Amino acid sequence: IGHVKDPSTDHQLSFSERSGVLFVGAFHKNMYYNGDAIRWFLERCYSNVAAPLTIAGFLVPRELKEYVESRTDSHRITILDKVDDLSELYATHRVFIAPHQYACGIQYKVSESLSFGLPTVMSKVTYNAFGFNDGGEAIFEADQASYTRAQSVLHEQKKREERDAFAQARQAAIAAT
Repeated sequence: IGHVKDPSTDHQLSFSERSGVLFVGAFHKNMYYNGDAIRWFLERCYSNVAAPLTIAGFLVPRELKEYVESRTDSHRITILDKVDDLSELYATHRVFIAPHQYACGIQYKVSESLSFGLPTVMSKVTYNAFGFNDGGEAIFEADQASYTRAQSVLHEQKKREERDAFAQARQAAIAAT
């Protein structure tokens, strides 16, 4: 299996020490696939999300940068281009999103996020590509309202629910390997 990722033991921050929503994607200066996914999330979901968003990419296209700059909530969105090591980003955010609306192979970034114990909200397309079983390994949401709600709920969970969310994500990382 080419997409095996062992659970990370680095950066074991508590849920309360983490913040924000993370999206990771290689763009190669075009909007195809990863660009489509983050644009879908920004257009349909993000205005209802209170948490800051980090977009970590490789060769982020000008089109996406200009779109983010044109938004009234652009002050809550950070774009990082050419990040060599994503470990710190996975370890310091509360929620990872994979809002891809069509498939294009297995998303290693999802394996990585889960290996860091990062609760991951993904589209049904991504969820099915991993072969997760229904029952809590990861969260998938098919439409924009439920996707937004799931992402927001995960981000705002407090201490009692923290153990459950992190345990679920850890189980998913182990099951995905």
